[in-house]
Amino acid sequence: MLGVERYKVALVPHDNNWENEYKFIENEIKSILGDNIIEIHHVGSTAIKGISAKPILDVAVVIKSVDALNFAGM
Repeated sequence: MLGVERYKVALVPHDNNWENEYKFIENEIKSILGDNIIEIHHVGSTAIKGISAKPILDVAVVIKSVDALNFAGM
């Protein structure tokens, strides 16, 4: 993942590896949040094949309970 320099917007051609990177991140989030997850999605421009995008993966996570999160353990 390239990232974007602070205060700059950079669009790059779609990278098929973004889907693999999302799957890795999705698995990491699942291992941390476990059954507190209702849904998890790859969102934003990197999720749309064939378009240029800022090289930053956006992930939306819907959880059952904020109270169930253990912020001290993160």
